[in-house]
Amino acid sequence: MDLQAIALSMVNLPPSIILAGGALLIPLLPRYYRAAWMMLLSILGLAFLWSLPVVQASEYCVVSASYGNYSLMPYVSDPLGRLFATIFLLVLLTGSLYAWSLDDPGESLGTMLYGAGAVGVVLAGDYLSLFVFWELMAIASTWLIWSRRSVDSSAVGVRYLIYHLLGGGFLLMGILFQVHSTGSIQLQPFTDGLSWATLLQDIAASPTTTLGPLFLLLGVGINAAVVPFHAWLPDAYAKASWTGSVFMSALTTKSAIYVMIRLFPGLDILLVAGLVMAIFGTIYGLLSNNVRQILSYSIIAQLGYMMAAIGVGSEMALNGAAAHAFSHILYKSLLFMCAGAMAFYAGRATLMEWDHSDDGQNHPWKQPDKPLPWALFVVYMVGALSISGVPLLSGFISKPMIIESLGKAHHEAGMLVLIAASIGTFLHTGLKIPYAMWIKPRLDAAVHDSQQKEKASNGSSNGQDTRLPMSQWIAMGVGAGLCLLFGVMPELLYGWLPYPVKFSPFEAYPISESLMTLSGGFFAFVLLRKWMYQPGSVLDLDLLYRHGGQPLRRLVVDTSWALFGAVDGLVRQVASSMTQWFRGAEGTGPSKAQRFRLAQPSIESAIGWIVGTMVIVGIILLL
Repeated sequence: MDLQAIALSMVNLPPSIILAGGALLIPLLPRYYRAAWMMLLSILGLAFLWSLPVVQASEYCVVSASYGNYSLMPYVSDPLGRLFATIFLLVLLTGSLYAWSLDDPGESLGTMLYGAGAVGVVLAGDYLSLFVFWELMAIASTWLIWSRRSVDSSAVGVRYLIYHLLGGGFLLMGILFQVHSTGSIQLQPFTDGLSWATLLQDIAASPTTTLGPLFLLLGVGINAAVVPFHAWLPDAYAKASWTGSVFMSALTTKSAIYVMIRLFPGLDILLVAGLVMAIFGTIYGLLSNNVRQILSYSIIAQLGYMMAAIGVGSEMALNGAAAHAFSHILYKSLLFMCAGAMAFYAGRATLMEWDHSDDGQNHPWKQPDKPLPWALFVVYMVGALSISGVPLLSGFISKPMIIESLGKAHHEAGMLVLIAASIGTFLHTGLKIPYAMWIKPRLDAAVHDSQQKEKASNGSSNGQDTRLPMSQWIAMGVGAGLCLLFGVMPELLYGWLPYPVKFSPFEAYPISESLMTLSGGFFAFVLLRKWMYQPGSVLDLDLLYRHGGQPLRRLVVDTSWALFGAVDGLVRQVASSMTQWFRGAEGTGPSKAQRFRLAQPSIESAIGWIVGTMVIVGIILLL
């Protein structure tokens, strides 16, 4: 093979294979070379991805193979897949920089395999390739939860894995039904404008040929955290490792959004599901006290925007869903980076805890171990204002596009729901968190100035280094810079979207809508500030398996074991008695040692079952 052919084959190498192959070398590298290697793999993936020609065709197959009578397409590059693969590789790049000081080769290995799975999903052109990368993503992301190595994270990881194995099982069932009914494994969108009522009617008429879309929808819906299949997300993201949650906030749910766009554009039930997710995630974000749990519920709310747009199914709506997924990954990964930095300085992951050292009846808030720097406040607010849709930031170029697409489709009620969710998002992410972590401690310092000065001068109470690693500052700065870059120059993103963009965010209505969101959030914060801050945890549907697990285990597992044990003991006793009866007097026959060597108990049981069965059959025949 000549050099030109080798170069061509290298260019056509799928980015997912680059990530997965390079990940296997991570455990062999010294500590401070691992993050550099992860960043290099991400850069190579981007270079190989964008070395292909930019086409506006619906499908551009780069690598193909055969599996029996089926044609595999593990690497399909079209505008939609390339957009999602690009943002996944970007977050792997910035997240690897954030994890530069990580001293856990297993977590680094899991991170890159997780990224390989996500990139593989969005570049797959057939169901089999999709399923393989889907399961790789589920297993690798579970390791990022277990990497925290705490009692809570171990249990959460098991629940997370159960959810995603269940989703993978539904996905596989859907694939099998779909292949059986169509004879093809290629990913193709179902009929545009397919309604939920029509789908159910088709299933009732011919279940063997129409169950595929339903199971596919269930499998993808679990990964997309569709309510009521969402409880794994705030449960897991709040307990994962601090660096792992940065990647998890970007990859799993957005790869599911990609599959929804690919397979179910215009399915009307997704509009309803998206509106429910937007309100549900916003309300629980307001109720939560844990920083990462608030951000996790915010993910569910933002996924609701994307799901609603997919349910509308117009070109503008699908562009909005894809653009919002891109923007969401930028600002949400930044917010999770900032959450890790907050926990480093504050010494806790919650917004508030009671300071029991004070004997007063008002129970003042426990102050952070170290004052949070204003530089962290600046980069955090870039992410918080981005998710709130403030002009000149990344969320502003995608969220109004979705809301306007609902208006053009005459879903005015849906528009109002999403606008209300935007106000709630600004309330909990843009006001609730920074007030508790920055503003309230400074207000208290004005009242107890001497005490706060002493605490600030002493720094951390445990004597640890009070400086955040420089790599994390750089990563957060890069994330904030990308939010600003795409917010100021939206045409950079619009040129990558799957359909021509006929929307401009810098017009009167989107800007006035953003200002209304900000003013509404400020007004609500003034009214609800005291109510929003309550210590403790929040349970929603995970209450079923957290508190209902023990009674269910006693009812199902313990009862079954007791029943089987009783039956087994009865059978053994009957078999032994019958064998002794057939032997004659006690003491005759082989000794205990001889029975052990001859496996006599098994023979006794067999004889007992045979004779007992014959007796029962004989009695039945006589009757």
